[in-house]
Amino acid sequence: MIGPSRLVVIGPSRLVVIGPSRLVVIGPSRLVVIRPSRLVVMIGPSRLVMIGPSRLVMIGPSRLVMMIGPSRLVMMIGPSRLVVVIGPSRLVVMIGPSRLVMIGPREDLTKVSVIVADVNDESSLLKMAAQTRLVINTVGPYRFYGEAVVKACVASGAHHVDVSGEPQYMERMQLEYHEEAKQKGVYVVSACGFDSVPADLGTIFLVDKFKGDVNSVETYLQSSSKSEHKGPSIHYGTWESAVYGLAHAGELRPLREKLYPKRLPQMLPKLKPR
Repeated sequence: MIGPSRLVVIGPSRLVVIGPSRLVVIGPSRLVVIRPSRLVVMIGPSRLVMIGPSRLVMIGPSRLVMMIGPSRLVMMIGPSRLVVVIGPSRLVVMIGPSRLVMIGPREDLTKVSVIVADVNDESSLLKMAAQTRLVINTVGPYRFYGEAVVKACVASGAHHVDVSGEPQYMERMQLEYHEEAKQKGVYVVSACGFDSVPADLGTIFLVDKFKGDVNSVETYLQSSSKSEHKGPSIHYGTWESAVYGLAHAGELRPLREKLYPKRLPQMLPKLKPR
């Protein structure tokens, strides 16, 4: 047919229609439609792409990306992750059926200043601590890098929290800086990491629920990993802290004799070591 529009049929599975503004191609598994402002492509039974002046949709077995206008994006990857961006100032992320994160409005990060703090430069630590009410220090081993930060925080009146599990460091900081921190109303809190908080919370829970006096508590940890790595593994900083802690275990007794000149009563019976 030749006129304002043209129709061509090729074989049992392909159809082409050409008009002033439209092209259609149909095969066993592919469909393409073109208009002045719209393109639709279907490849197989599970993928659809649609492009108009302001809309893009992609659907597969487990992935959905939808863009409506220049400022809204919806992305679903798998059955449990959803990312939504609405305009330049709002972000919504849903991971799994029970976790939702919303961020907005988005700030201009170019205006955020960078604070340089070097444990070998006391003035830089003092300047850092003077700009905040709380410093969260996650840099270890604290035997080498912790005291300078604690000292600067106490001097500047900023609270200090760390994730140390190094008893020599923690007890020496208590011995050296407790009185000054107390006078200034500054809190220096250590042992806020994974190896400490679950044990503390578990012990508090037991004491609260136990009908009687708690004499001793034995804890254990069982962990697993989906990593392909075979055998045990540990973070290098944690490993380094443990090695130096064991190598200098002899430092604990004189520290504790100064911290606790009056010994606490023994709790009996004692648990047998395993």
